[in-house]
Amino acid sequence: MARNPSKSSRHLIALIHGWIGVVASLFIFMIAATGLVLAFLGELFELEYGDMLLAEDGQHRHFVEIVEAAENNHPPGFQTLAAFMPDTRVENLETALVYGFEPGNEEIMLVSVDPTNA
Repeated sequence: MARNPSKSSRHLIALIHGWIGVVASLFIFMIAATGLVLAFLGELFELEYGDMLLAEDGQHRHFVEIVEAAENNHPPGFQTLAAFMPDTRVENLETALVYGFEPGNEEIMLVSVDPTNA
């Protein structure tokens, strides 16, 4: 008994449609997950580094002094990549955060600097 060609083509289209849906859903899930991380960056940062984010009250030092303090209090050759001042990227952040790395070590370091006394 011969199979109906329209049923086999319908089955093939349904199978292709299902696999395209699986691949697309993985892509959409990735976009949603990274969007959630960006939306809640401040809360996640406080959760992980909450004890490092406290600083004394007072007048903030100049940006250059803060970056120099981070570089001077680490092994020679510490290279700064980026710095966030208080309340710029993470809400309730009291300290300045300096990102950088040491030569020979590709792991990025996070240095928390009190902006009032560097």
